[in-house]
Amino acid sequence: MVREIALDPGDPSERLTLDIVHGTPVKTDSVAVLSSQGLTGIAYVDLGGGSREAPPLAARPG
Repeated sequence: MVREIALDPGDPSERLTLDIVHGTPVKTDSVAVLSSQGLTGIAYVDLGGGSREAPPLAARPG
């Protein structure tokens, strides 16, 4: 589950910050795509990929 989507005000094309609930199975080969529901719907992040063999993604300092 994604709690918040926030763009860096200094360069919105540079960084997308996600706060993901602990235990969400995100792997190092997962792919995140920002999508919207319908033409004027809400934005959400669609996670895809993530093979069973790939290690879990770990947060990096900073």
